[in-house]
Amino acid sequence: MRILDRYVLRALATPLLYCHLAFILVYVIYDLFQHLDNFVEAGTPLRLAVVYYVFLLPSVIWIIAPTSFLLATLYCLSHLTKSQEITAMRACGVSIYRAVRPIALCGLAGSLAVAAVYEGLGPASAEWTRQFLRQERSPDEDVWVMTNVRYLNEWDDRVWEVEKLDTRSLELRQVRLVQIRDARSDVWRMRAVRAEWRDGLWVFHDGERIPVDEQNAAIRAEAERFETLEIDDLSETPHDILRASRDPEWLSSRDLYLYIRSRHHPSRRELADHWVTFHHRLAIPWSVLIVTLIGIPFGVQTGRKGALTGVLLCLGLFFAFFTLINFGLALGKGGQIPPFLAGWLPNLVFATVAGFMLHRMR
Repeated sequence: MRILDRYVLRALATPLLYCHLAFILVYVIYDLFQHLDNFVEAGTPLRLAVVYYVFLLPSVIWIIAPTSFLLATLYCLSHLTKSQEITAMRACGVSIYRAVRPIALCGLAGSLAVAAVYEGLGPASAEWTRQFLRQERSPDEDVWVMTNVRYLNEWDDRVWEVEKLDTRSLELRQVRLVQIRDARSDVWRMRAVRAEWRDGLWVFHDGERIPVDEQNAAIRAEAERFETLEIDDLSETPHDILRASRDPEWLSSRDLYLYIRSRHHPSRRELADHWVTFHHRLAIPWSVLIVTLIGIPFGVQTGRKGALTGVLLCLGLFFAFFTLINFGLALGKGGQIPPFLAGWLPNLVFATVAGFMLHRMR
């Protein structure tokens, strides 16, 4: 890494760190005002409140990171321009594009980091915080247990009906499993008091498996009673059943794609909504890179106009970007524009503006 790159990255790192910490604090305070009454009424210990906000951050990183990168980029380049350092670099034969390349690469790294966190930890953390708040509001209710879950495996022609599913231990209670032969009959039916996923196979407890003939009549004489039954040829996992039971809003893009593909005859409106959400989740991480690129020409231009101009510009771009997000989602879920365009609309608009301004930058 050249000395110039290290210098520019150091100029960016400090405001970026401060911006991240500041926006995290602002978001925590905002959320605390919304849920403080629930915490006080439930007598939530300080330790659990801290854990709640630690789990909350991965699901809101897509809001915090683009704003932090945009403001840090504006501040860094405004400072370098105001102190004539950009001019000195250009006088030494360094083009403006070469000077700002470390900032663009940092924006790319930020997008990849947000994608990893948002896709890997975000859905699970959002689900956990939602369940935690429900438990604080209704301490007597077991919010971690889903009831009356039904999962259809269309690939292997099996139907799962589960009375209770514990989302933490992934244990199933009162399970009914049916292997389908065709539309008119089943191969076998099984009931079990409990089922668990252990070492890559299903273990059923206290149940009965009954063969079924081609007339769909149970063959009681060949029924198999068992205390423990291990089955290693079932392709489903507890996560497949859990994914089919969750609200699609709380799924990663990969799980949402699998959910859309395995969904049993969804309505056209529901299917369109899911595709809009899918493209939105794919587009969100790249907003960090795009706002960084659009912040580069604005930062260079506002360097001589003072810090207040940069802050106001950041706020304006922030509200414009998130207004476009909501506008695109509303149009997409209303059927006015295709799902792909609905999810990627803010990125496409801001990327076009960024490309035009970078081309004109001197």
